[in-house]
Amino acid sequence: MKSRTTTLLLVLVAAVIGGLVTWDYYKGTPTDKAAALQKKLLDLDGADITHIELIRTNQTIVLDKTGTNWEIKQPLTVPADDSAANGIIDEIQFAERSRTLSPQELTGIKPADLGLTPPRLSIKLAGKKGPFTIDIGGPTPTGKSVYVQVEGQPDVCLTDSGVAQRLNRSLNDLRDRAVLDVGLTTATRVELKSPGHVVELARSNGPTTNAEPHWSLVQPVTARADSARVGDLLNNLSGLRVTDFLSDDPKDLRTYKLDEPLQEITVWKGASDLGSTLLISPPLANDATKVVAKLKGRDTIFTLPADKVKALNVTANDLRDRAILTFDTAAVQDLELQRGTDHITLQHGATGWQLTASVTRPADADAVNDLLDKLHNLNIKQFVADVPTDLEPYGLNVPGLIVSLKGAGTNMLAQLLIGSVNASNDVQYVKLASEPFVYGVETNFAAALPANALALYARRLVNLNPDQITRLVVEQAAGKTVVERGPDKNWKLVEPANGVLDTDGLRAVLDAFAELRAEEFLPGPADRLPECGLDKPVLIMTATTADKNYILKVGFTQNAETYCASWNDPESLLKISAASFQTLKKTVVKTLSAPAASTNAPPAAPVAPKS
Repeated sequence: MKSRTTTLLLVLVAAVIGGLVTWDYYKGTPTDKAAALQKKLLDLDGADITHIELIRTNQTIVLDKTGTNWEIKQPLTVPADDSAANGIIDEIQFAERSRTLSPQELTGIKPADLGLTPPRLSIKLAGKKGPFTIDIGGPTPTGKSVYVQVEGQPDVCLTDSGVAQRLNRSLNDLRDRAVLDVGLTTATRVELKSPGHVVELARSNGPTTNAEPHWSLVQPVTARADSARVGDLLNNLSGLRVTDFLSDDPKDLRTYKLDEPLQEITVWKGASDLGSTLLISPPLANDATKVVAKLKGRDTIFTLPADKVKALNVTANDLRDRAILTFDTAAVQDLELQRGTDHITLQHGATGWQLTASVTRPADADAVNDLLDKLHNLNIKQFVADVPTDLEPYGLNVPGLIVSLKGAGTNMLAQLLIGSVNASNDVQYVKLASEPFVYGVETNFAAALPANALALYARRLVNLNPDQITRLVVEQAAGKTVVERGPDKNWKLVEPANGVLDTDGLRAVLDAFAELRAEEFLPGPADRLPECGLDKPVLIMTATTADKNYILKVGFTQNAETYCASWNDPESLLKISAASFQTLKKTVVKTLSAPAASTNAPPAAPVAPKS
């Protein structure tokens, strides 16, 4: 009995000691985390690693980290691919041991038998916790795992063979394949140079602005650039990736014809930046899909995809802004169209757009906005001449049409001169007064602009509420109807004397009159009255308000959809819709029928039915 008690006591003591040892080793780590740590090949925090060495029998690659960027230090000093370097650390940090062989299990087995002397690959990591070295040996008999040993530990571990393959990176695997680190918001100047041809672009605002960068052409012509196209160019440059690394020997510069490159592209990132220049030579003789290139000031020669480089071969006109008028639509306060001595002038005021010449009347907001949109969206189809010595061949010495846009005060936003159509009838010549260039635009552009003020008249004839009308006179072939609103605000029939007012019908007529819109305005009215039948109108309506009489006369039908009409305030000849006319001419008076005549004659004698 005593012996049994002693045995139980020893077991208990061993369990306690074992628990203390385990707790001390993992320092209170939860059981599931402790189990995960036991599976790990190495207890490592990847964020702490700042140095990597990949050691092979024939080559050692050394990488160092500064900030968040990695650089290869040996056998070359070149930028490293950050994701590739971090990938090595991740592979080790998350690698698991599938089995651990203790020294007892390794009795009689030499390290060389496991491929660990010398190792196929040694990886040395350094960071806050000091250096770690991992030796990777040969494969296990099944080939699914490899032997791994951490320096200073007697055990040999087995880990997945895929981990070893991913860690066995070559120098080229670790090199940074990005060519230029540029972007629309970082670049400030770009130069594209080829034999006999230079294109230079400059950014007009600094890299810290929140506004979209604005670019201009500096060479071969000073002109506005298309920021979107410049952005595409910079994105293409930024997206270049090395296909193959050919040489790091400066003596090979001439071998690959980079001493006289076919193209040079330089990008600057600020006034103090010396710029990064990419030298490009013709495609490889044995592979036209690749061109040879290098960065100026560096020895590395590499290849790039030929199709990606072809996208960089752009001309100045490829990068020019094809929008002619770059005004802010909301800033336009005055708009003028001048055809010879004929002027159409519009002004924007508190009540909206108003025509001030050649007539004075409200303008149609939709028509004016459509005109501004046409001007704002006008694009260059052809760059005709950059420095024309004579404008007469383009019909721009005496433009057929001049469009002027002004902002507040006398601020001229833009003035567009519109000339003739070229001999082949495929472009119309235009020019900004502020620029020397002659452009070609679509030939239908000028024809789409208002030919006269009529096209800009406000389509709604009067801004009137039906309740403002106090008297309505309707004259048509069937007779004359007069209704008036009494002091009690109710409508009363004045003429004809016999009849009953149809208030619902009257309301429909009043609504139609107050909301009447012109389908089209016609020139006139004096020369068009007989033609439109307005010398003998089929309908005359006079609506009276507190201070005005509004008179509508309707003549002939123009077609199944419109009628010719005239309006008095302001005086206009126009077309109204057939639907509006049908509503306006509705009879608003119900005629009383006469009562049946009475008689005192006796009823007729009944007729006997026939037998």
